[in-house]
Amino acid sequence: MQEENVLNLEYINPKIMLRVLTRNIWVIVLAAVSVFMITSAVGQVIYKPQYTSSATFAINAKNSTATASLTVTKEMAQVFGEIFQSDVLKTLVKEDLELNRLSDTISTAVIPETNLMKVTVSSESPESAYKTMNSVVSNYRNVSDYVYQDVIFEIIKAPDVPLEAENAGISLKNRVLFSLIAAIAATAGIAIIYIFDDSIQTIAAARDKIDGELYGVIPHEEKNQKFNKKTSILIGNPTTSFSFTESYHSLSAKLDYKLKKNAQKVLLISSAAENEGKSTVSANIALALADRKRRVLLVGCDFKKPALRKIFDIPEEQVDDLCDYIEAGDISHDYRFVRAKNIFLACSVKGIHSTQKIIYSDALKEFVEKVKNNFDYIILDTPPMLLTSDAEALSKIADASLLVVKQDYITAGGINDCIDKLVTNSKFFMGFVLNNFEQFGKKEDISVSHGHSRHHKHHSA
Repeated sequence: MQEENVLNLEYINPKIMLRVLTRNIWVIVLAAVSVFMITSAVGQVIYKPQYTSSATFAINAKNSTATASLTVTKEMAQVFGEIFQSDVLKTLVKEDLELNRLSDTISTAVIPETNLMKVTVSSESPESAYKTMNSVVSNYRNVSDYVYQDVIFEIIKAPDVPLEAENAGISLKNRVLFSLIAAIAATAGIAIIYIFDDSIQTIAAARDKIDGELYGVIPHEEKNQKFNKKTSILIGNPTTSFSFTESYHSLSAKLDYKLKKNAQKVLLISSAAENEGKSTVSANIALALADRKRRVLLVGCDFKKPALRKIFDIPEEQVDDLCDYIEAGDISHDYRFVRAKNIFLACSVKGIHSTQKIIYSDALKEFVEKVKNNFDYIILDTPPMLLTSDAEALSKIADASLLVVKQDYITAGGINDCIDKLVTNSKFFMGFVLNNFEQFGKKEDISVSHGHSRHHKHHSA
């Protein structure tokens, strides 16, 4: 038995993974939308627009050729750069604009292979950038003439008013990109959780992880939308598929052989949790055994939530309530069974809150013993084992037990806990049935399926 939660590709069903991703698409969308909103909000908080206004100057040496001017420009670029960024010029600009503090940034750059210099003022305000640049143009001579009188500084491009910020915040493109990354991360996270989930998604996983013999695989069956959606899927119905029907015939043949070989009549069927389809499985096993000319009684022992009457669509007035019959404590008079198709039913109409009195009563045991001789098989449809201990108690009056396991529903650990209880309390734990199962790719052969050595004594006939 594999106990380690290791990655095994045979345990992964792409169909189920796609369904899980589809079912959790809201998580993926929420992650993408959240990141988009967060990046937008953060961008608004931390983003500070920068507006730039610039002017271009030509540097020419007095009484020199163009080549000489170019040489002078290269030599004087650093000098003039320091002039435009000097504290003296900044003081003149502050006085000119009547500012206490100049927060704008002044920068210079020589245009390569020319005698041109570009002076730029950056500010958080377009108006401030323009005014500061104009002040620089008006006051730079007051500083430069004292430093280098043999150079002529001519403005060839006047300052302009910036119409939009030079720097962008977190752009729409980047926000969409971050959202896409978040969606991919969420998808990967969901996929990783699915991959390492301990639920049973493939037959290979069932064989390796579950402590028991695999008796059969019941395929997923779609309900015909032309009929009432509440109609149960039973073999023999005209809308039921051939593969679904044959899966039960194959299962019933195996059960019939094993039960008959061991001289066992009372079969308990349960599941780990609700909504695994155990009552429908119980009903179809009973019908399939009846197709083999066996006389079968199906007993509804889920007294809290009786389902058999609804599965066979039997009116309440036709049912002799089994719960009332057992509670009365007198089984000397015969119970009136309900005939449903080719099997007999003993079931309840309404559920009761406390079932302990009935489950542990001598009347229930005596009832089962009393009707044994009238039937080839008695199937007990019992409550889910993780919700109540009723199935454990009922397993003591059964000859054998079988667990229904729904695909991708309960962890292998939870299933094995239920199996341990059945092994401990029942006379013979037969194994498990995979229900509502969808396979991917090549169908796995289940004709040869052996139980694990952990419960070997319970699996050998």
